[in-house]
Amino acid sequence: MISESSPAPEKSLKLKDLDKDRDRIIEAYRRGGSWAAAAKLLGISERALLEQRKRYGIKKRSVEALIITSSNSFI
Repeated sequence: MISESSPAPEKSLKLKDLDKDRDRIIEAYRRGGSWAAAAKLLGISERALLEQRKRYGIKKRSVEALIITSSNSFI
């Protein structure tokens, strides 16, 4: 039985939004210039960032290619 003071089960689950999390990680890397700096900007450990990168399939080469492509689009 769920007491009145506990949150509803569906609201207590922390659901992740894949696109927003990926974008947030990529933006932190773009701003920080390294994964260590990105982790600091996100307020998480480098290990936690590595796990998130694995979870979302974010690789350094693909992120660098995105950054180069987006910076060239303004030329």
